[in-house]
Order: sequence, then structure tokens, then C-alpha cells
Amino acid sequence: MKEYSTEWLTLVNRALAMIGGPMLMSFADGTDAANYSKPLLEEAIELTYSALQRPDLARYQQLPLISVKNKGTYLYSYAKPESLVRIIDVIPEDAQWEMTADAILSNSDTLTISYITLPDKPDDIPVYARQIIVYKLASLLAKPVAHDENLAVQMENQFSTELSRAISFAPKFKNQPDYNKDPWL
Repeated sequence: MKEYSTEWLTLVNRALAMIGGPMLMSFADGTDAANYSKPLLEEAIELTYSALQRPDLARYQQLPLISVKNKGTYLYSYAKPESLVRIIDVIPEDAQWEMTADAILSNSDTLTISYITLPDKPDDIPVYARQIIVYKLASLLAKPVAHDENLAVQMENQFSTELSRAISFAPKFKNQPDYNKDPWL
């Protein structure tokens, strides 16, 4: 999320409404709410996405090889996806790997990862995750905008409740039968 288009204002204004804050028309209006919203929105999204390990948020990618070393612990260096938040799975499963600031190091000659990435626009966020992000953003904005510590705690509790609900619901998708294979269903 490099640019904050007006599409993101909907999420911010929902969070501000929860804490009784002023609605924003633009991220550049110079108010405290606008100034805090930009960094805290990105933090709320990153915290939410890093906590969720749902398959509908994951991407799979075979990583491009950057370099091969003859010395050191790891032989291969792979390009790290730009918006990577958390790695869920690495293929091959027995590969030893380590993530650095700008690369993923491994001894495997090919590396495919399943990972959680940040969304580029609000439409990329599933509906259930939007609400979780709004609660997290409201909890982060409650102190600097509404100046209310109790409200921040209340919003954080709501965030935790919705997050645990989304996490507990995720495994149910894995064992669902594929109804597309049976024409009678």
C-alpha cells in the first residue's frame, strides 16, 4: 500500500466513526485524525494480515533466484516478494531457509512459498478482514484522536474477538467437499 487513494478513506472513516472522531474528506486535510490515519492504517492492516493465516489471503509463488554463493551457510539467495507479511509454507518442505531484509536464503535450488501479502487496494481485502482492520485501526486511533484510553481498550478487545473468530473459522474451509465435481449437488 504505497499510495493512499480516496478508496482507503472508507475504512478510516468507519474507524473514526467508532471512536467519535471527525470524518475525513482527504488524507491531506492537516487534522490530527488525517495525520495519524496514514501510518496507523498501514499498521492496522499489517497487524491484522500477519495474525491471519487464512488460505484465502495467501499467494503462492516460485521465487526468482538472485545469486548463488560458494561459501556461507546458504547457497542460494531468492528475491523476497515486495509486500510479504508472513510466510505460511515453504516448498520443498525439508528446505532450510532464512529471511533477511531483502532476500530469502536457502540451500534448495528452487524455492516456492505460500505467503500473506498486503493488499493493494481495499477491494482486495475480504469483507471479514475489513471489519477486523477497522476495529484495529479504531483501537490505534482512540488514544491520539479521541483521547480515550478506555475506548482504545474496548476497540482492542473487539479486534481480538473478531480476529479469533476469523482464525477459528478458517480450518472449516479446508475440509469442505468440492461441490463442483458432482453435477447432482
